[in-house]
Amino acid sequence: MADITIRNALIIDGTGTAPFEGDIAIEQGQIVAVGEVEKSKIEIDANGLVVSPGFIDTHSHDDGAFFRHPGMEFKLAQGVTSVVSGNCGFSAIPIEPGVDPSKISGGILSGVKGEFTDLDGYFSAVEERKPAINNIMLVGHNSVRTLVMGHEKRAPTALELSKMKSYVQKNLDQGACGFSTGLIYTPGKYSLTDEVIELASIAGSCDALYTTHMRNEGDHLLDAIDEALLIGREGEVHVHISHHKSAGKANWGKINLSLEKIDAALAKGQRVTLDVYPYTAGSGRMAEYFNLDNINKALAEVIRIASCPAFRQYEGKSTVDIAEDENLDVTQVIYKILTAPEGKKTLCIHFIIDEADIETNLKHKDMMWALMAYPIFEVFRIHVYLALFLASWDTMLEKKEFCLYLRP
Repeated sequence: MADITIRNALIIDGTGTAPFEGDIAIEQGQIVAVGEVEKSKIEIDANGLVVSPGFIDTHSHDDGAFFRHPGMEFKLAQGVTSVVSGNCGFSAIPIEPGVDPSKISGGILSGVKGEFTDLDGYFSAVEERKPAINNIMLVGHNSVRTLVMGHEKRAPTALELSKMKSYVQKNLDQGACGFSTGLIYTPGKYSLTDEVIELASIAGSCDALYTTHMRNEGDHLLDAIDEALLIGREGEVHVHISHHKSAGKANWGKINLSLEKIDAALAKGQRVTLDVYPYTAGSGRMAEYFNLDNINKALAEVIRIASCPAFRQYEGKSTVDIAEDENLDVTQVIYKILTAPEGKKTLCIHFIIDEADIETNLKHKDMMWALMAYPIFEVFRIHVYLALFLASWDTMLEKKEFCLYLRP
């Protein structure tokens, strides 16, 4: 007799076959039968809900979460059993002993602990904490570049480039699944395309991925797509475009043009995939999105503060509401926050994406979806992300582009 049986489920088995109705028997934590199953010790009626394998979150920043929250409840609660970390050019490795990863990443790598320098050491440190889910790692360009040349606004010397390549190669040899860039972030934004090609080609030679938070996702989205595809061709590497979007109201609908470029590349045999998060906001360090000499008012008006060490009372509030409360222009709020002590540590959520563009993305055959709930946020901030995710839940139900995860 099995330990648990889930009955009356619509089963999606992960093989790509059509969903089918049936029962699932579980014994000692393992699925032992699917279809018609005898009575077990515990019977769970799924009542027509979908049961699927655990989700793979293709875009996460969970490098530090495995140290702070090894139970990974905030992912398991959403059905995620595997994540890809080290995205957007920020990875826990390579690192030097004594260096605070959170400082070199603007907080994205907050929580990373241990005296390790490479992927082998990172995994050993994580496994000591008995993580509840699987972790697939990328080696990040920003981490590598910072280690070799800090935040220098220049091209690397031949020796510096050679050092960067050796770090990428070593961590790929130890099992990293690819090389990631964040070309909108510091210091990745200081790199030229040729530098990225040199590094991405190492991933290509290892049959690994080149994943990219592109140089622009708004006014110059199409140029950024062209650059990403060029890197893929020249580096002979599979390109994966992270959180594909057309950001800012003026660019809504441009997603159709960028997907046309992707489809044209696919038709020529280039290996390209994409992911999208299923909600209408992005997030990150606020300092990365604003030029204090010319603050973008349209962007300033769609910001919500997630974490703000300089002004804790702002957390959870929109910049528009803060401006009204303090009788300031919204651009003055941005300036006030970012010029304050610790202001550059501010994390924000920016509502810049059109729901229709999300639907367009989800329909694309080479699109994956990602949750990207940042573990560096405490409980309140994680709930903000879950709320954003659920806001698009009805859309996803209608499109049937996902499956529910049922936990007893």
